[in-house]
Formats: sequence, C-alpha cells, structure tokens
Amino acid sequence: MKKLKSEDKGLFRNVCTCQVGMGIAMTMIGAVLPQIAGEYELDYSFSGLMLSVQSAGYFIAGLAAGYLPRYFGARKCYVGLGAMAFIGLWLLMHTSQPFLLLLAMLLTGISKGSGNNFTNQFTANISQGDTGRLNFMHAFYPVGACIAPLLVIACGASWRTAFRIVIVFGVLYLLHAMVMRVSPRASGNAAIQNGKNDYSFFKLKMFWACAGMMSIYVAFESALSGWLVTYFVNGTAISESTAQILTTVLWGALCCGRMITARISSRFQPYQMLPVMAIGTLVFFTVLMLAENTTAMAVGTIGTGLCMAGLYGTAMGNSSGIFEKYPLCMGVLVVLPGVFSLVVLAGMGALADCTDIRTGMASLYALLVLMFTLTVWNAVFLRPERKAAATV
Repeated sequence: MKKLKSEDKGLFRNVCTCQVGMGIAMTMIGAVLPQIAGEYELDYSFSGLMLSVQSAGYFIAGLAAGYLPRYFGARKCYVGLGAMAFIGLWLLMHTSQPFLLLLAMLLTGISKGSGNNFTNQFTANISQGDTGRLNFMHAFYPVGACIAPLLVIACGASWRTAFRIVIVFGVLYLLHAMVMRVSPRASGNAAIQNGKNDYSFFKLKMFWACAGMMSIYVAFESALSGWLVTYFVNGTAISESTAQILTTVLWGALCCGRMITARISSRFQPYQMLPVMAIGTLVFFTVLMLAENTTAMAVGTIGTGLCMAGLYGTAMGNSSGIFEKYPLCMGVLVVLPGVFSLVVLAGMGALADCTDIRTGMASLYALLVLMFTLTVWNAVFLRPERKAAATV
C-alpha cells in the first residue's frame, strides 16, 4: 500500500472507524429483521420493501454527497448525513407504523450511502486511488459486521438494547468527527466548488464497467446481509443463534478477504484479480445454496465471503484515475448501485413471498453470472481506457 502523508493519517483513521460503525449498524438491522418482522407482523414483501427503501437512500445520498459539500463543506455533510442512521434506528425501536418503518430504513440508507461516498472519496484522493489502501479501508466494515450479530446474541431477546448501544457509540463518534481535519485535496471537491460539473465520464466504457461491478456487488452484499439470517432460519433447519454465528463468520471472512486483497494488490493488477474473485464467489455461493448441514453451510459462507470481499474496492481501484478528473463521478457511483439494489431487493422479497426464501436467494445467481461477464469484458476489451485513466 502507498504511504500516506502525515496530515492525512488522522483522516484515514476516522474513515476506518466510520466503516466499523456502518458495519455494526447496517448488519444489525439484517440480524434482527426476523425479530422485527415477527413483532410487527411483517411479511416477506414488506421486509423486502424495507430493504429496497434503504437502497433508495443510497440514491439520495449519492445526489446529496455530490452537491451539498459545495455549500456546506465535506465535513459538515459527512457528520450531518451520517447522523441519519441513528435517527432511523430510533424510529425502528419506537414505531410499527409502515410509513415510519420505511422512513427509518430510508434514513439508514442515506447514512450508509453518504458514508460510503465520503470514505471512498477521502481514501481514493489521499492515496491516489491505491487499490490496497481502498481494500484495507473497506476491511473495517466487516469488522463491524462481525460485532453486530454477537451484540444481538449478547442482548438476547432485547434487540432494542442492541440498538441503544449502537446509537450511544455512534453519537460519540459523530462528536469526534465534527473536529476532524479534511483537506481540500482529501475532499476532492475543488472542481465542484468552482462550478465545473463535468459529466463526460458517462461516455467512458470503463466507468460503466466499474458502475456495473459496484452495483452488482452492493446488491449482492445487501441481499446477503439483509436476508441471510432469514434464509438460514426459514429456509434451512438451523436455529436462529446458529444463523447469527454463521452471519458473523461471513463478515469475518469478508474482513480477512479484504486484508488479503490489500496485501496482494501490489503484485497483481485489478483487471487480473476481478475475474478470479467473481468465479470464486459463484462457486462458493453454489456450495452455500446446496448445503444440507452446518459444516457445508460454514464452508460455503466462508468461501463466499473470502472471494467476494475484494470486489468493491478492486473495482474502484480499476478505474480510480477518473475520480480526480471527474469529482461528480463518485457520487454517481453511489447513486447507481442504490437504484440497482432497490430493484433487486424488492424483486427478491416479492419472489420469496410468491414461492419461498430459497427461491428468492437463488435469484442471486443472475447477479453473479453478470458480474463474471463484466469482469471478463473489463479485462479483455478495456485496456486502452485503463491506460488513459492511469495518466490522469
């Protein structure tokens, strides 16, 4: 990984902490979704709609994070939009009204989307798009995601207690983030602040390859984190506590996979790594879906996590040269995955309601096949654009 300047090390520690917090908060929602659905008497369709509305929040966050820093600055937007997650958790704790439940999920989606946008942008800018540094930063999300199910288990039947703990620590982090230093170079908003809204990146095939891979990854990860516990509990014969442990195993594998990716990224180019990751994810997801005992489920879960772990950061690193030239690009790369995830998660919920949860999960095969196709297209046909972006 490339070394950071001393002035940027504090900011990088902050974005890594943010990833841990997002991992805890977002994964906890999926971990307690069966309890929320049972207590509030929600069916698969409405649960899927809740996850879809959360993805709609990513869309709003992409627009907000692309434009609001021009008027309020990156740090204020980072803190203000991040606070919405804890408002959303508070609403989930205190209401069973359908509209307010959807609003709560929308707020958590806005928070996650803006958090991803700012942490990606800060890290890409201070590291000059280093793939290793991006994957290292994203490795902290599964650290938080590992903590979430364990916290739910520790709190027993009281999922609201787990939410309260997250809200307290989240507010403390935001208070600290209010005084962190964000340099103009790190925020990367100079072109936006000067009024140069250049959308020429829409003409680049590499942008669409990156957008496609990131959209598929976000949809696939959102589906796993949102539906995996429900799938294990209702689609297999294992207990809820075992399902929570397997979810922790998934995120542990994601953390290890991203650390490994960060380590080997200096030896291989992103376009070489992406097809291997995609085919590995497809193979181990098949093992997970066909598993009939806990051991096979664990193997499939670990393999899926290890192989999919580096896809997001490596896809970003594959086209990082366009971010500095087109500051609005990062916001768009939050919007598109949000819209795509919205459609996928709503479709999964409807399909699971019409058939069963296993069929809903099996629909993710279409995403994985498309992911592999995009990685091959990127590796074989987009070399000229990668070289041009590297010279930016």
